[in-house]
Amino acid sequence: MSNGNHRLFQIFRAGRQTAMSGATLDFTEAQLTACAHVYNRALRAAPLVLGHPEDNRPAFGEVLGLFCKNGGLYAQAKVSDGLVQAVRAGHYKKVSASFHMPFSQDNPVSGAFYLRHVGFLGAMPPAVKRLEALVFGEGEALGFSEEANEPEFFTTLPVAGERLALHQAAQHYRAVCPALSYAEAVGLAESIITF
Repeated sequence: MSNGNHRLFQIFRAGRQTAMSGATLDFTEAQLTACAHVYNRALRAAPLVLGHPEDNRPAFGEVLGLFCKNGGLYAQAKVSDGLVQAVRAGHYKKVSASFHMPFSQDNPVSGAFYLRHVGFLGAMPPAVKRLEALVFGEGEALGFSEEANEPEFFTTLPVAGERLALHQAAQHYRAVCPALSYAEAVGLAESIITF
């Protein structure tokens, strides 16, 4: 299994939001669901960056997938070791999502908001308030121990270690986003975990 520093965290939420430019936009849950649906890292991956650089560089990881639940937009991301350590040390406590507007020329999927990057913020407060806390604890990466019991849900997977990995990832996802059902969490974990 190769999972590295895969993390799950909230990056945005529905509602009236004010961009750094001062523009105020209303984001619906349907728009965020569409954003998650059209995101395709093979088309254009959204990097993890520090602040909001114009050129999206340097990158400290990338978003692997997105999902929307109860008005929150969540990123499944591969995070560099250096950024994980910086978050743990308290240097970056908040995130801020940057989007291509639905009909901008730079948008690879016309008609929907498309994630441009996720900026990790130090002293600068994020425009979107009340996001879930960003915490990259020691036990939160999708690396797994053999101690947890696996449920009967996974009887179709051939290798016990693979079943256990998905079970533990699903538990982690539900801890970050309690509104997820167990089956939803497993499906999300299956979308990024490679064995």
